[in-house]
Amino acid sequence: MSIDHSCDDIRNELARERTVLANERTLLAYARTALMLLASGITLVKFLEVGSDLLALGYVLIGASLLVGIIGYHRFHTTRADLKRVQGWRRPPSGQDRGKPESGEDPPGQKMGTRTI
Repeated sequence: MSIDHSCDDIRNELARERTVLANERTLLAYARTALMLLASGITLVKFLEVGSDLLALGYVLIGASLLVGIIGYHRFHTTRADLKRVQGWRRPPSGQDRGKPESGEDPPGQKMGTRTI
């Protein structure tokens, strides 16, 4: 049984695109979480007549929102750099061959989905 290599190339390209899109969705999830923490914190601090315990919670939520945003931003860029390093992936202009390293093959010992720690 012969496997069509062009079909494998298409599958690999689509897998790379799914990975990139998943990374972008993860960044958006971090941003959404940070925004909700920030909104909750601001609501407790500015708009509600609350006791000192809830006021302190509001400030904690504002700080947590900044932390979550920074972590999400860092993870997004770390994962994107890993994808570029491991796959030699670049997003070329439309119409060009996508996802292929300049040499045409994966760097030695590195396959999609593996990560050196």
